[in-house]
Amino acid sequence: MSMLVSNLKGHHACSRRKTLAKSHWRFRLSRRFCTNGCRRLSVYEKKVQLVIDELCSNLGRKWTVKEMASYVKCSEQHLRKIFLKHTNQSPKEYYLNTKLHYSYSLLKENKSVHRVAEQLGFYDSFHFSKAFKHKFGYSPSEVNANKDK
Repeated sequence: MSMLVSNLKGHHACSRRKTLAKSHWRFRLSRRFCTNGCRRLSVYEKKVQLVIDELCSNLGRKWTVKEMASYVKCSEQHLRKIFLKHTNQSPKEYYLNTKLHYSYSLLKENKSVHRVAEQLGFYDSFHFSKAFKHKFGYSPSEVNANKDK
């Protein structure tokens, strides 16, 4: 599972939930669909999960918090509050981190930095490289150079 899953506060792992995850970089709230005695998602957790699902299915789109909030019919302030509570990140931080983790896997597949930046909706390759280096501590071009090591 990705580092993003470990950011969820107080949620236990559920083996059934793990099998429902579609890819390693896609975050899911671990208690969803549990049948082994754990509770269902709250209304707020469902809102966070809906936004996460939509963000992950449209990573190339340039989302604003306002658009995310209108998607789940709540205010921007409320969305920030519930996102921080359930993921320890703001919606924008979560979105950027998800894009960067996914970009890492794309770079490992030998995609060019320019192509990855374009595919994930960054303004340009420089903006992507700067965000990537800030997150991981090395440039995206180093991923391609070191993939065989």
